[in-house]
Amino acid sequence: MGSAEDLNALAQLAQGIPPGDVLRDILDEVLALRPKITSYVETNAAAHAKAAYTPATHAVLSYTVVYLPGNLGNLVHEMTHVAVNEAYGRDFVNYGNVAANPVAPVYVTGGLRQNEGARQAKWMDAGANSQMIEELQQLQSLTSLLMSAASVTQAAAPVITTMRVQEVGSKLSYGVFNPHIEHDTVINQTLVWLEEWGVRGRAKAVGPGKPTAVKGFVDALERAAKRAYDRRKAGIRPIAI
Repeated sequence: MGSAEDLNALAQLAQGIPPGDVLRDILDEVLALRPKITSYVETNAAAHAKAAYTPATHAVLSYTVVYLPGNLGNLVHEMTHVAVNEAYGRDFVNYGNVAANPVAPVYVTGGLRQNEGARQAKWMDAGANSQMIEELQQLQSLTSLLMSAASVTQAAAPVITTMRVQEVGSKLSYGVFNPHIEHDTVINQTLVWLEEWGVRGRAKAVGPGKPTAVKGFVDALERAAKRAYDRRKAGIRPIAI
């Protein structure tokens, strides 16, 4: 399966989700960025997104997304990096720290920023990082409840398996260690996984007053995703040099 097929599958996934749903909003957001992403590179190694700039103006010229083929969650993760950079213009840092004073960008062939990591370190804000770490750790604590959920141990066809819970926990841990650039991405990736696995559907089928570990996790994840999405929508500002 190539990138065209993966992008079509992502669009079909979006079409199957009602408008107003937070995941539908997120998928519409990243799919709208397709004209800005001029290259999709399939990999079996480290996925990432990168921007090419026009050195004279420092404006983004295009993006490249390197992702795991056939993995829609990973594709959304990398496209979320693009959404973050479009929203804040802070070298892929997922908030707009206006008080930072980063070093001047240095470009290499192709318009890539050679010192992107150094600039990201300057964009970091301790308060924002702490809030994002706390949010991700709260989600991590809820994954421990999933391990003992009936859907893991008793269902004939479980939508939550031990391996899947471990995948979610690992991805959230990745965000905890890199909150300034991975908070939004790991939340969106996890939300896509839960949709594909049928977990969100099961959570929404739970009746009022009948909370479950699965529903509790899904609800908390959706709230976090909505907060991050709203920040990106409100965070659009001129590109900072």
